Amino acid sequence: MNKYLKRTLVVSTIMIVIFVIIMIWPLPLRKVLRKEADTTAMTVSLSEHDTNVSSFSLSANSVEYRKIIEILEDYTYHCTWYSFIPHESFTGHGENLIIYTGDSGIIVDVDKGRVFVDKGTAEHTYRIDYFGHNDAAQLAAQIKKVLKI
Repeated sequence: MNKYLKRTLVVSTIMIVIFVIIMIWPLPLRKVLRKEADTTAMTVSLSEHDTNVSSFSLSANSVEYRKIIEILEDYTYHCTWYSFIPHESFTGHGENLIIYTGDSGIIVDVDKGRVFVDKGTAEHTYRIDYFGHNDAAQLAAQIKKVLKI
């Protein structure tokens, strides 16, 4: 086999492996939200088809705030094709769970398992679950239970 062809195949294989790792590597959902020292450390909203159903402002020393942070520790997100280009949020299409601390936050599309990550500088869309395990619905249910919705 030609040396050039062999080298091209090796480099291509390495690039494909790196791309696959980037696409499926789990990123911690909790790390998106920055810790705030404000009295209102977290805002949690639940919306249905762009209609605000419930909204809560939580202080950093509240029991609900700590429980939500603990819940977020158990969830991860990963890249999709749309993760590489910034684009607009997908609110208004079904049930959405919105959690913000300061200028960083997440918007979870409960129906489709997408998570819109806003780090204050750029917004990208990711997936919150693998292979349709419906982690987004479980996350929303756990947070609703904490907030007694």
